[in-house]
Amino acid sequence: MKYLVIALLLTLLSPPPQLLALTMDEAVNAALQGHQRIALFRANAAQSYAAVGTTRAAFLPRIDLSYDYSKRDQDPFSFGQESSALTLGASLNLFSGLADYHSYNAAKQRATAANYQLQGIIADIILETRQN
Repeated sequence: MKYLVIALLLTLLSPPPQLLALTMDEAVNAALQGHQRIALFRANAAQSYAAVGTTRAAFLPRIDLSYDYSKRDQDPFSFGQESSALTLGASLNLFSGLADYHSYNAAKQRATAANYQLQGIIADIILETRQN
């Protein structure tokens, strides 16, 4: 009798299973948070967008600065035992057979493709969650 009363109390005090169940939107949001594949494809997309900036640098002017210092025991040219040189140069790539232009366009297309892959992975995870 004692066990029957305890079982009856536990049954009455426990919440109904509908309160413990997840809604479909809650299940999808839980599946999307912290998913490893999404993090991987987000990193790939970020890397692709960074590569676009890198290839864009080929169109910018280039400035080179160098400094050389040498010290000799003997002076073969009568310049002194110590010599130094500071060199500053600037250049602009005017024409490289359109290789820079095509590299830039290819990087933009890779970034777009990485974004589409990310969207596809998110859609796949949502579909898997809704099917299960």
